Amino acid sequence: MERILSGTYDVGNSGLQEKKNKIFLLLKIKIPKLSQQLDETKIVGIDLGINIPLYAALNDNEYNGIAIGSRDKFLKERERFEKQYKELQSSLRYSTQGGRGRKHKLQALERFNEKERNWVHTQNHIFSKAVIEYAKVNHAGIIQMENLSNFGHEAKDKFKYILRHWSYYELQTMIEYKALRENMKVRYVNPYHTSQKCSFCGHYEEGQRISQTTFICKNPECKKGKGKQLSDGSYQGINADWNAARNIALSADFKK
Repeated sequence: MERILSGTYDVGNSGLQEKKNKIFLLLKIKIPKLSQQLDETKIVGIDLGINIPLYAALNDNEYNGIAIGSRDKFLKERERFEKQYKELQSSLRYSTQGGRGRKHKLQALERFNEKERNWVHTQNHIFSKAVIEYAKVNHAGIIQMENLSNFGHEAKDKFKYILRHWSYYELQTMIEYKALRENMKVRYVNPYHTSQKCSFCGHYEEGQRISQTTFICKNPECKKGKGKQLSDGSYQGINADWNAARNIALSADFKK
């Protein structure tokens, strides 16, 4: 509001909306793009994961990446909300069969849903801000994410988890508008095989992601995709989330 009043931001076509006896101002503002040195050959790939909510990696860096968010905290909160909602729903089941006061009793469920939505909304703001900051620090001009629009009930475990527990569309939308404000581009890529393909040699084979945290390339000629070799001749592997994020950053299989 201070920036609007000072003239830094322009106001667009705004309006008023009445909801639940409250009046909301739907304020549309025009935020000027920031002028900064960005390199469009530098691309940040964002992997939405199970072990870590987000992992960011660069297309031109073979070791650096950043984990964003805590999976345990995120999942624990969502499970807590789910449990409390079911308990509240169960307690209201027999007291809302009809008659007077039914609407008032159901408002408790509405308020609880709103509380959960607000928590997820806040987390998405925190995550999206961290993504933009990582891109800015590395002067990246492009951010790439997976297009999950066609992933439904047939999705693999990773995507089932994301679709069930996350407002991923809201998160991606936040990243989009914050990137636009920083004069960065956002592109979406095909998520097929991003978790199972080696980001160093491009080799794809089932079972290369041996766990949620570890990836080991099965291409005999690839050394970087195996990680450090141990004394018994086996390999330590590389971070699976980083490998997936780097594949997303390197991908040219764009989706609208």
